[in-house]
Amino acid sequence: MFIRRHQGFTLIEVLIALAVVGILSLGLSQATQQILNQQQRLEQKTWAHWVAMNQWAALQSAAEWPALGIRVEQIDMAEQLWQVKTQVEASEQAHFRLIHIHVGIIPSEQSSTAAVDHEAFHEVAHLRGLLGEPLNTL
Repeated sequence: MFIRRHQGFTLIEVLIALAVVGILSLGLSQATQQILNQQQRLEQKTWAHWVAMNQWAALQSAAEWPALGIRVEQIDMAEQLWQVKTQVEASEQAHFRLIHIHVGIIPSEQSSTAAVDHEAFHEVAHLRGLLGEPLNTL
């Protein structure tokens, strides 16, 4: 009698192994995409916070107290166009104003000269604080 030795894998074993490798690759691909999205979001939040802090520093160093109301401007920083909405309100404390600074990304398809579509505005950072009246005006 001839005894046949098993050499190699059967077709079904190879197909099962390929299916397992494919499923694992898909899971790894999705996890990598999530990590990249989170990294991009964190980078946007960091830059937006930096834009807000720059706006706050400009308000603090200004010789004049900011007028009450809302001011919207566009700032180009880090190869990105940002919309900065500064809202100045009276506070309950004399000689202080409540400041809200909202920073958002302006979609790249909108030009810097065009009016910004406020529905397309995506707020990334919000800074809030009290700003004291400059000493030269007291």
